[in-house]
Amino acid sequence: MSKKRGAEKKNAAPAVEDIFVEEISSSMPAEMADFTKSLIRSGLRQFKIEKDVAQHIKSSAEAKFEGTWHCIVGQNFGCSVCFSAKHLFFARISAAKAKDVALKAE
Repeated sequence: MSKKRGAEKKNAAPAVEDIFVEEISSSMPAEMADFTKSLIRSGLRQFKIEKDVAQHIKSSAEAKFEGTWHCIVGQNFGCSVCFSAKHLFFARISAAKAKDVALKAE
């Protein structure tokens, strides 16, 4: 029984506090950027598939802030984006579930 518990801990997602969000570029106000970081942490904590993490971040940002939002989550991607002023957030994630995240609004 103790082996099973140990295996569960080993495979568990990192705690939200263990997920470090390194802000690479942001034109967002500080409050919006902080909210975005919390969305990234909660998305990585709740979901294992990158598209699900992106959907969580996108739908939560659209619920909180008006407009259409786009979210890209992945380890290897290229992109060229146009965005509204004060609506870009690009970050690198450091944790067991490391991903790069770009979030923008149109």
